[in-house]
Order: sequence, then C-alpha cells, then structure tokens
Amino acid sequence: MSVLITGATGFIGRALVEDFAKRPGVFVRSAVRSPLDASLLVNAVVVGNLGLETDWTNALQGLNCVVHTAAQVNPTDHAGTSSLGAYHNANVQGTTTLAKQAAAAGVRRFVFISTAKVLGERSASGNALSEIAPYAPHDEYANSKMNAELALLAVAENTGMEVVIVRPPMVYGVNAKGNFSLLIKLLNFGIPLPLAGIKNLRSFLYIDNLVDFVWTSTWHPAAANQIFHVCDADDLSTPELIRALERNINRTVYLFHFPQRVMRIGLRLLGRMDIYQRLYDNFQLDAAKARRVMQWTPTVSLGKALQHAMVEHKK
Repeated sequence: MSVLITGATGFIGRALVEDFAKRPGVFVRSAVRSPLDASLLVNAVVVGNLGLETDWTNALQGLNCVVHTAAQVNPTDHAGTSSLGAYHNANVQGTTTLAKQAAAAGVRRFVFISTAKVLGERSASGNALSEIAPYAPHDEYANSKMNAELALLAVAENTGMEVVIVRPPMVYGVNAKGNFSLLIKLLNFGIPLPLAGIKNLRSFLYIDNLVDFVWTSTWHPAAANQIFHVCDADDLSTPELIRALERNINRTVYLFHFPQRVMRIGLRLLGRMDIYQRLYDNFQLDAAKARRVMQWTPTVSLGKALQHAMVEHKK
C-alpha cells in the first residue's frame, strides 16, 4: 500500500497519517499546503492551495491510493472571493482535479472524506438516514461536498478508478475543534446549561473509529465505488452526551429545563438556528451498510472514546 493523504495537517488528516505510517508495509505521503507544514509530517510534499490549477504530479508519483481529507471549511481564507466561490473552487473543482490526475497517474482507489451534512441537518424521529437518502444540503459547504461526491462518481465511471465516499457525522477526539471543543469549554466553566429534557438522538464518530474505517476502505474489495455512513455504535441525546462527558471532567454539570419554544425564538432572532438544530434536532445515521458490506464495527466503545477524547482537555 502506498497512499497519499491530503489535508495532512488537519484533525482528521493528521490522525490518518500517524496511524497509517505505523502499519507494516504501508508508505505514506503527506500533502500539505505550505512549506512551513512540511517539517511536521512524514514524507511531506507541498501542493499549495486546493483548486482547479493545483498540480499533483509529484504528490501522486508511484502511489496506488489517495485519501482526500483536504477541504475548504472557512471561506474567509480567500480575500475577495465569495464564500460560494471559495467552497466551489476548493471542494468541487479542487477535488475533481485531484481525482482526474490521480486516475491518470494510475491510482487504483480514491477515498473521499465527505460529510453527513450532504443529507441536511436533521433526521425524522426513529428514521436514521441511510446512504440512499436524498441529498438535502442546507449550506454552501454541504452543497460543495455534495457536488464533489457527484463529480467523483463521474470520474470513477469515466476512468475506472475506484472511488469510496465516506460520510461521517460530527467527529470528536483529542484536539478536536469546533462544536465539541466549545462544549468541553462550557462544561469546564461550570456554567449551568438550559438543556435538560431534550429528547433528541444524534450520531457521533470518534476519530479512532473513523481512522479504522478509512483504513479498511483503502483495501477492502467490497468498498469499491460505494458510499458509506460511519458512526459510533450508540446515538446520544444532548443531555446524555453531556452526562457522559461529565464523568470524565471531575465536575458536576448543572442542567435545567428551559422552554424549547423560547430557545428557538431567541436563537432565530440571533441568526443562530444552526445552534438550535444541533442541540434539539435528531440527526441519526444508519451505518448498517458498513457492517453488512465491510464487516466493520467501531473498534472503540463510546465510553472509552469519550474518556480518551477528554485527555487533552484535562491538561
């Protein structure tokens, strides 16, 4: 196995590089944006920004697999470019360019880390979303990931290169940023939270479980040209997640009831319905296909995963 991992300085990319590099018989090349990043990773190659004009020739030489995690997440990185344009340039055109060059270079398999957000922000109660659920992206980022998926499936059909699309929900772990990091900070501050009584269910994914699934996706024959949902074995409500984290921070977390309707109105007035959705709505993934087709189950239990994820935050 000789594999290129893009986005190698990111949360997911770095975890993949560290894991794959330890596996016997695996050669890993790390694609980075800047020379400043190159010294931090094994076999780093500088490719610059992800886009239509990116030249991947040196990065792809002699490889048989690509794992593509690089993506435009924050459009403000591109001064003078609209957020829609920034997402499209990097996540659609950049991904398509890489895939076409990979196929031309003889790469056998292309694993793409997409997002469950291509299916929207919520699922109906008791109806976990499977891979055949219709696309329903709610923002420009998710829309660009959807278009990247469609472009990759077309490249696979036209070139014969095998494509595997992986759709994770929120990924957490040591050094995770975003919503998980924000939640840990709130819990450590000891601020009472108005979240008691929420009865939603949401899927999550521990970083080590994602890494294990991606590794399986690089070689498993049944993964070729398939889309997979992957998540931890247990879904949690918002209060259940907080109580599970509470057991690992040595601090009592106070939750109290607050009218859901008032919270909804308040967050809508603030233009933060995204926060409301993540706190109150269901968002469950059906990962039965991964179990059935790949014989894959999460390697780390929920309890152990949350315990490991809290290590850095305790320091």
